[in-house]
Amino acid sequence: MNILVAVPAKRDMLFRRANDSVLQLDWYGQLDVLYLLGGASDPLAWNVVLKKLNEARILALYGNYDALYVGAGDIIMPPDALQRLAAVDADVVYLLTVLGQTPGHPWNINTSLSEGEMTFLSDNKEAARAAWGQVIDCAGHGCGLIHRRVLEKLEFRTPLPMTYAQDWYLSIDCQREGFTQKADLGVVCGHISVNPLRIYWPDPNEETLYRTEMV
Repeated sequence: MNILVAVPAKRDMLFRRANDSVLQLDWYGQLDVLYLLGGASDPLAWNVVLKKLNEARILALYGNYDALYVGAGDIIMPPDALQRLAAVDADVVYLLTVLGQTPGHPWNINTSLSEGEMTFLSDNKEAARAAWGQVIDCAGHGCGLIHRRVLEKLEFRTPLPMTYAQDWYLSIDCQREGFTQKADLGVVCGHISVNPLRIYWPDPNEETLYRTEMV
């Protein structure tokens, strides 16, 4: 399997630990990395990211890649992330991280997601702890491996005026088109947050389900 890794960086900056984790990914096939920089000064910065992700989609299709991994410039991944995601039988497979800028810092994985409403797995702490390390059905969202069959059918989109990012609408569109979505909760990733600078890690042993690494 040949994979194109797309790394959007909304702030036009790369964090060393996140960047190192991308470059240290273990993979047995062709693996190319595309950094999507620029547009941070644009008042509609996420629309710039959206445009660049669709450019990455076209590159993945015309470059005969089997899948597109959409990451982020502030996510620290384990070396076996792609191996684990690719081993899951689903059309889109997500990793586990923490939404660092979100009140309550929930895990990124949704058990349901629709236009204007989402439910996080971590809303039910006991269910989240029970699912730790497992592969589960989900409704998105966040960083993930998107197989070619999805890319051939769906573009990334964010309706204007923008309310949510493109991964929200990818999940909605996958549900509409019948594409399967799963998450490997064993692919545990750190999320770098700024102001103040720190890293959030999913952790089922914490009451909050995450721990904070000061940097």
